[in-house]
Amino acid sequence: MLYFALMGVVAVVAVLGTSHMMNNLQTEEIVHMAMESEDKLPHYVRNMWENWKVKYGKDTFYSMGLEDDYRMKVFYQNVLEIQAFYEGPKMTYDLAINQFADLTDEEF
Repeated sequence: MLYFALMGVVAVVAVLGTSHMMNNLQTEEIVHMAMESEDKLPHYVRNMWENWKVKYGKDTFYSMGLEDDYRMKVFYQNVLEIQAFYEGPKMTYDLAINQFADLTDEEF
């Protein structure tokens, strides 16, 4: 799940709204993931997620609820992939959290 643009690459993504993103996802998958306990996530994830939403202007886009919970879990999976990337062999490019950190591979 590499959802992050490589440094130096410019991407333009038109976001049509939450309903558009919901159409790309199975409703049952969203409900299942959102219903899983947030206790399984490290305590710092909610804080990182809230700060990310403010930084990229998505604090009003994702209201608290199933979509917000689902997107926070997608965000966390992306954070884990970035961490794993930097634990591996040195690459010629960098990965970082950016405006696409709430997207799955399919959505990106």
